Amino acid sequence: MRPDFRTLLLLSAALAVFITSRPVAALTTIPAGDTPVAVAINTVTDKIFVANEFSDSVTVIDGATNGTRTVPVCKRPQYIAVNTRTNKIYVNCATDSSLTVIDGAKMAVTANLPMGSNGPVIVDEPFNRIYVLRAGGADEVTLVDGATNNWLTVATDGYWPLNHAVDSANRRLYVTAYASGEVRVVDLTSTSDHPPTVPIQVWTKPVYIALNTSTSRGYVTGEDPRGPITVINMVDRTIASFVPQGHAVGPRGIAVNSATNKIYTAFNNEVIVVDGATNALTFIPVSTPVALAVNPNTNRIYAPAGDGSMAIINGANNTVTRAGIPAGARAVAVNPSTGRVYVVGPQVTVLEGGAAPPPPPPPPPANPPPPQEPTSSVNVQGLWWASPAGAESGWGINFAQQGDVVFATWFTYDTDGAGLWLVMSNGKRTSANTYTGDLYRTSGPAFNAAPFNPAQVQRVRVGSATVSFTDGNTGRLAATVAGVSIDKPITRQSFAAPAPVCAAGGSVGALPNYTDLWWAAPANSESGWGVNLTHQGDILFVTWFTYGADGRGMWLVGSNVARTGNATYAGTLQRTTGPAFNAAPWNPSQVTRTDAGTVNFVFADANNGVMSYDVGGIRQSKNITRQAFSSPATVCR
Repeated sequence: MRPDFRTLLLLSAALAVFITSRPVAALTTIPAGDTPVAVAINTVTDKIFVANEFSDSVTVIDGATNGTRTVPVCKRPQYIAVNTRTNKIYVNCATDSSLTVIDGAKMAVTANLPMGSNGPVIVDEPFNRIYVLRAGGADEVTLVDGATNNWLTVATDGYWPLNHAVDSANRRLYVTAYASGEVRVVDLTSTSDHPPTVPIQVWTKPVYIALNTSTSRGYVTGEDPRGPITVINMVDRTIASFVPQGHAVGPRGIAVNSATNKIYTAFNNEVIVVDGATNALTFIPVSTPVALAVNPNTNRIYAPAGDGSMAIINGANNTVTRAGIPAGARAVAVNPSTGRVYVVGPQVTVLEGGAAPPPPPPPPPANPPPPQEPTSSVNVQGLWWASPAGAESGWGINFAQQGDVVFATWFTYDTDGAGLWLVMSNGKRTSANTYTGDLYRTSGPAFNAAPFNPAQVQRVRVGSATVSFTDGNTGRLAATVAGVSIDKPITRQSFAAPAPVCAAGGSVGALPNYTDLWWAAPANSESGWGVNLTHQGDILFVTWFTYGADGRGMWLVGSNVARTGNATYAGTLQRTTGPAFNAAPWNPSQVTRTDAGTVNFVFADANNGVMSYDVGGIRQSKNITRQAFSSPATVCR
């Protein structure tokens, strides 16, 4: 027996309904190179990268047009991964066990690293690190610094590693060691070539591993019938093993939907669903999958098989639709932002229309009243968050109100936990206290770019939002982002006294209140970034929406930027990670806050100032001014 675990014998399970050969969406077939074997997607640029093992190349597919181009790489590419933050693609090859680095902006190879490792590749985006297993009769993994391409091969002390997964927040790498029957936990904070490792004993021959960092659980599937499915408590490193009689033979893959806390494990002729909350199992009969992919936005799970079929599982009720695809599938990936699914086989098959459709509009009333010109009775300018106050601390939405338009900036988190900001720059009044508009996600020059070129800012519509208010402190946010909808009550955030009173028009008074949306001065000179200030008492609550070095949207928050003198404020900036915007329930205890630098504001008058900051040792100052987009402007006093 293995120590520190309990074995559960499961005798019954629910079976999903299986619907065969039902058309679900348009299929497009795209030629690739010789023997495509692996696929990875940059969801920010909507580019798909396919490794072609016997043509020594990567086929790059433009997700918007399905156009392709070819990038030559090392010999016999077998594994591929993407860093969406840096737009770098990493390709590991079998012939010389090297790693090719592709610049996704230039579509050109920038480095070939002769590291001597051949195995699965994963990317640790928050730290710009890449981990390449040396699969087979060894105990090693190669760590690559994505900024410098320097690499170090380290021992894991677990033999015959097959797969790995990273817990970025706690700086730990989990590696399945097939020969030694364990999962090795590697301390990534170490700089030694023999970093500290901790063994977690599981049944022999573990193969696949996936983590749900939101619940601090790891999931392992293996070939030993005494424990083919194992759940790891990542906090105390205890385990629970499952023995479902007549099931779980021949592991084929594993994937996690952190939004629903469901884990999908592929075996011969079935997918087994683990409920992360209860550990209950559901058995879904399908043709033997070759891989799994999850779209958390639509709650769909894709399980292609080599026989020319793909099971599409509805995660809400475990019903299955069967789509016909070319025989010989080898890998699958999904872009949650577009809903498209890419199946790699003899060529690349694209499943269109995977995004969830927007909800239908409500029917009109039988006897509609005559149209009336909408008029607002409340002013909503300032910082809002989930209601009741503190229930979902860690995200928020800023409103700047001018005339019949609300400019909303929503600060939340992407499906990988990284900061995500979305903007509704033209929320138009549709009734007395309701505003509706398109939501955009943007990319652009890094915050420290000098000069900052607004022509390089790219805006992509990802959905829409409606905000409605019953009074000046109570409202509701309803939004659809990449096909997934959320609906949350919101309330004005109060953090200091006195709180200002905001209204359309009027004079600023002797002591200006700086609550508003600000951007670089002169106006339009650096369109694409901005900073929201909410001013209560002697405190500014600062949310700065800008871009990281990789061009991806980045936001920093200063929740206590305090008055230090006349029209002068200073405080700490933090970077946060947290549950995805659509997580249900949304758990504020999973939000992590890390100091990123400092910020200072000096105001020359009510409408102009200087913002100075030190972020990661980068020091800059920018002239700022209030952003005007409609009239009359709101004045807070």
